[in-house]
Amino acid sequence: MWFTVPVFLLVGSVLGSFGNVLVERLHSGASLNGRSHCVDCTKRLRVWELVPVFSWLALYGRCARCKSPIPAVYTLVELGSGLLFVMALIHVQFDVIQALPLSVALWAMLCIAIGDIRTHSIPDILTIIVAVCGVVLRAQDNVIPLLPVLIALVFFGGQWLVSKGRWVGSGDILLSAALGIVIGTWQLMLLMLWFAYVLGLVFVLALLPFRRLDLNAHIPFGPFLVLGTIIPLLFGDQIIALLF
Repeated sequence: MWFTVPVFLLVGSVLGSFGNVLVERLHSGASLNGRSHCVDCTKRLRVWELVPVFSWLALYGRCARCKSPIPAVYTLVELGSGLLFVMALIHVQFDVIQALPLSVALWAMLCIAIGDIRTHSIPDILTIIVAVCGVVLRAQDNVIPLLPVLIALVFFGGQWLVSKGRWVGSGDILLSAALGIVIGTWQLMLLMLWFAYVLGLVFVLALLPFRRLDLNAHIPFGPFLVLGTIIPLLFGDQIIALLF
């Protein structure tokens, strides 16, 4: 069974590389068909420059032509995506059929988090991917997750109505509903909300003393929703066992 680990790591890293391109092009409206290129010299990248993680290491983090620095965050996304694929595989005890939709859901969630940080927007197509993967997962468990979805819609929809869209955006509402499908139970949904808001609060409190943030700043909430979901999704049973 362990031979599937390097396969999932490789596939996840490749999808992470694609996710970097996807986030940028969905935001800019550029075609997804074009070849990747250096953002500084605009030269098209050759095949050996596109190998996830290893190309960045081999090039010492610089473009092979113009020597401009290649942001390390791209490689971190590739590596993070690969690790999420492996974590999904281990979580379902190497059941590839279950691991595939869970892995793709985690990949889409990572792309959403990165995209929301960069662009302050959540593409609907990525939210749809999360929802579809959630439906596949819950179909395997013969579960219809109506309650966690309802909790998400009421909780975030209520905030949106009260604040007239100032506290949360419509993208957050749709994403939370999709995550509710993936989570599958109301207990894990409540854990997700707790982790999301606690992580968000810790982030704000950590930045305030350094004047990196003021109280009126807009903070993308997508990354905290994603982090708040991954923790109970992968470790929820252990957390519930500790609490009860």
